[in-house]
Amino acid sequence: MCTAVALSATCLSQVGDGSGLVIALGGELLQQAETLLHMGLHPSDIVDGYVEAAAKADEILAGLSCKTVASPTEDDIVSAVKTCFASKK
Repeated sequence: MCTAVALSATCLSQVGDGSGLVIALGGELLQQAETLLHMGLHPSDIVDGYVEAAAKADEILAGLSCKTVASPTEDDIVSAVKTCFASKK
């Protein structure tokens, strides 16, 4: 299965949406990689950079958590996703 298709399917099953984001992000990463290749970087160096960037993004995102709920109630869940639902209108 194509990696982009697999990522979209995973995003859909875990979040319920976001396949467009997966495709757009993947396309942008490929476009930037092409620029780096033209500059003379080796493909393995580009991959290493993307892996390092992903690790840094995970580190930053982990620190952005505002609230963690061990056993969320329905009210906790509604409160957490209210902003997301409001943006879909």
